[in-house]
Amino acid sequence: MSNGGFIIGTDAALLIEGFRTPAGASFQHTALRQVSAVPIRAALDTHYHFDHTLGNAFYGTQGIPIWAHEKTAPLMVNVYGPGSGPVRNEMIAAFEKRITDATNEATREHAKGDLTR
Repeated sequence: MSNGGFIIGTDAALLIEGFRTPAGASFQHTALRQVSAVPIRAALDTHYHFDHTLGNAFYGTQGIPIWAHEKTAPLMVNVYGPGSGPVRNEMIAAFEKRITDATNEATREHAKGDLTR
């Protein structure tokens, strides 16, 4: 349940997205190894949502560095960390506001998807 994959160059590869589970990231790693033996430079998280990052645990066990925007880790902790996240009602209100404030249908649908996760 993520749009992950990999990019393979002549000298190294880059894994993209951490998937929703370590098993998903492991599958991705296995698929990469089926087509190339180049070293893996890093795994890239495009953003902090759980369905793009929870597989990072697998990368850690493999010694694969994780690349992400500097705000990714703090957002993961603030939104998904036990006891450290915003109050549920505040989160829901913020998502509903994004839906209401959306300027086009694509943005509105993306915001709706975030609300239902």
